[in-house]
Amino acid sequence: MVLHYKYCPQCGSKLGEKLDPEEGMIPYCESCGRFWFDSYESAAIVLVANEYNEVCMTLQPHLTRVHYVFTSGYIAPGETAEHCAVREIKEELDLEVNKLENLGTYWFKRGGMLMHAFIAHVNKKEFICSDEVETAIWVDVKKAAELMGPVRPGCADVFMMAECVERNGLCTAEDLWPGQVIE
Repeated sequence: MVLHYKYCPQCGSKLGEKLDPEEGMIPYCESCGRFWFDSYESAAIVLVANEYNEVCMTLQPHLTRVHYVFTSGYIAPGETAEHCAVREIKEELDLEVNKLENLGTYWFKRGGMLMHAFIAHVNKKEFICSDEVETAIWVDVKKAAELMGPVRPGCADVFMMAECVERNGLCTAEDLWPGQVIE
């Protein structure tokens, strides 16, 4: 969710607007002499892969009851995106990360948040799921693409899956989603 400031978080004064030469008109507190740019949440989203080129897909009813998803979670204050990714995998699936690859960031418009995307390499073992995860399964990448549902514009998990299969020489995005445009 994007937070648009109307009152100063420091002193409580009603904000006016002031021209920032590079950003345009921005909420500004005359009392504190400070700009208040919009803020938003940040989260880590992680494609968890094992040594057999299988991907972990989860059903998490608080996110969706329709499609399987990757592991994700909000970044806590003082925490790095990398630490969050490793922590979420441990908390939700009880897996230890051997290697973490950064895939970049994606804007999740519907949630109004910045997603920090990773591929986590782990050793395959049984999942011990947290209460947040209804089901976790290991599947090959083609089955994972089916479980994710249709390709939607700006969907980070589609970009992540495409990057994972291509980096590992498993197949191409076209093999996973024939005839669909990955935007």
